[in-house]
Amino acid sequence: MSTITGASFVKCGADNTVVLLRAGCTKPVAEFGGRIDDSNYVKKTGQLSQSISGKLIRTVSTESFDNLESRQYAEKYDIE
Repeated sequence: MSTITGASFVKCGADNTVVLLRAGCTKPVAEFGGRIDDSNYVKKTGQLSQSISGKLIRTVSTESFDNLESRQYAEKYDIE
């Protein structure tokens, strides 16, 4: 066991299997692992282009995008 020193406190009797938390307590590194649910995100495919099907929804606006044709897209901001 060694000593872990933070900016405001020292924790004795800890090693590299724990994370030193703000309140001075520790949490095992293993508890930070696990599966991440990224099903709500678009996956990178490595392709130059990627098709995403669906309708645009803006909850803070009364504008509707229902009249867009399949090869049109809505644009609000210019990207430089």
